[in-house]
Amino acid sequence: MKISIISGEDSKRSRERFNYIVQSIKKRGWEVHYFSKDSGMALPDAISGGSLFSTERLIVLDGIIGISANELNWIKNNNEKFDSKILIYTDGNLPKKFSDSLPKGVTFEKFDLPKLIFKFLETIYPKNSKNILTDLKKLLNDYPMEFVLALLARQMRDLYWVKVAPETYIAPSWLSQKLKRQSDKFDQQTLVNFIENLAIIDVESKTSSVSAELLLDLAIVSDLQ
Repeated sequence: MKISIISGEDSKRSRERFNYIVQSIKKRGWEVHYFSKDSGMALPDAISGGSLFSTERLIVLDGIIGISANELNWIKNNNEKFDSKILIYTDGNLPKKFSDSLPKGVTFEKFDLPKLIFKFLETIYPKNSKNILTDLKKLLNDYPMEFVLALLARQMRDLYWVKVAPETYIAPSWLSQKLKRQSDKFDQQTLVNFIENLAIIDVESKTSSVSAELLLDLAIVSDLQ
């Protein structure tokens, strides 16, 4: 089997790469089979099956949720028996336990977030609205508002988490310490207010013609002035 995996926190670029590969394969005339747990077919059956009239076949897994340890073990043990091509996409980083269960020779393409995004997320705290807005404008030149809002919401969730229940937050120590330093710059109510405003912005951006960028600018100025 030839297995290729696309992953990474930059879901915009990773998804574009995934779609490009799938469309390119289709243009070559290959049979493209989208594997899904909802189909009722086991992954080994999808890999070992195929059309009698197709010379080239690609099995596409859009997500890894639901793939069992037994199925991964089957792939590893039967890697040399089948000439299947498998393309796996996961939104975010590939869990180490998953990658360690794969056979040798897997091709990985990982799309990491640019440094500007991390810089932006790390500068979200009170009395820093000017720098936040400057970095936000730069980000929106390359990324859609929906993507930025999702990253921002996750960051604020984690900041609130380490502030109110740090003992339950599971992450590498360096990340927990970095988040704690940032969360210490907030009082709890300010975090709650900003998170609630992000939720409102998300709803408004989907249900009205009000600019999500304008609403986010206002929330940053009012909550993080």
